[in-house]
Amino acid sequence: MKFIFLLFLLLFLGCSPTQQEPKGVEEMSVPTDQQLEEVQQLIVVTTEGWNTLQAVLSLYEGYEGAWTKVGESIPAVVGTAGLAWGRGENQQRFQELEGPVKKEGDKRSPAGVFDLPLAFGYAEKASADFVDIEYVHVSSYIQCIEDISSAYYNQIVPDSLPDADWDSSDRMLRKDDLYEWGVLVGHNYPRPTPGGGSCIFLHVWRDAEHGTLGCTAMDKSFLKDLLTWLSPDRYPQLVQMPAEYYDMLAAQEGWP
Repeated sequence: MKFIFLLFLLLFLGCSPTQQEPKGVEEMSVPTDQQLEEVQQLIVVTTEGWNTLQAVLSLYEGYEGAWTKVGESIPAVVGTAGLAWGRGENQQRFQELEGPVKKEGDKRSPAGVFDLPLAFGYAEKASADFVDIEYVHVSSYIQCIEDISSAYYNQIVPDSLPDADWDSSDRMLRKDDLYEWGVLVGHNYPRPTPGGGSCIFLHVWRDAEHGTLGCTAMDKSFLKDLLTWLSPDRYPQLVQMPAEYYDMLAAQEGWP
């Protein structure tokens, strides 16, 4: 019962419009009340443009805006169609900028700033003791609901629910092991908008040439190191967007 209760707490979660020149920073609305000084771990993922699937991923840690890069940047991939503004921290402000907006089934990964509330994997908790953030053991009956008409849309649930009302889902115990290790990206979470995008993770990639259906993927060995590094006490977040927008916004947002 404890495990099922945990699953019900996991509300969440799965990638070409013409690119236009971004608005200037001065055209944006007043920043939200997000306290950046609390965020001490950043995963920064940038692409060359909205429609690019190859990405560069870098880790930073710090306090009150003083950032130090951790290790070397690594290659990653995003959605096969690229990126689109997602639903996370500062959602309304970022979506005032030019660029596509994330929708269910668009094969785009969400751009913006997102919390990273939990990890998951095929290993039992005892074998994942190196993971400090909340961890969910994925078994054969666990799935993420993609059906926008379902009451369980964007949630991870067991398939044995008596009131199951969905027609489509992402079964998380995969034969290709892409979800052997992963992290929930807090896009369209915890109060999902139907059709806004679901089942968004950091997970294992196929390779550097193949994009995802909306997630961000990387080499498995790096992903395990990432899971070791993430700490809930340091309020980790993902910052993900085209490099042009990241460079434009970094000073204002206090990013490295």
